[in-house]
Amino acid sequence: MHKLFQSIDTKEKAEAACDDGSLVKTLLLPEELGGKDIPPNVVYIPLFAEALKKRSVDALIAAIEKGMAQVSIIPDYKDNSFVPFRIVTTASYPDRSTGGYHHELNIW
Repeated sequence: MHKLFQSIDTKEKAEAACDDGSLVKTLLLPEELGGKDIPPNVVYIPLFAEALKKRSVDALIAAIEKGMAQVSIIPDYKDNSFVPFRIVTTASYPDRSTGGYHHELNIW
């Protein structure tokens, strides 16, 4: 699996993998939170990770509803792969230095 993701090193290869069902295109900051379908907000992930990311988004929305802000969603990549090996999501309270939301979606 790792070799497959490492070999997807261009946007064209990522889109071809979406066409064959190996990957799905998704937004880092989801539309529900104002995310747009623009290149800096787009990632390509395997289908199994899409459901895990959805749960992470649901938890992030719940955290925001509790007053957390300062949201950060960062994809981490290895080598030249267009498939992140991990997506780290955090949110914190604007007026506190403790507490907050942290989730790491490990993909490969």
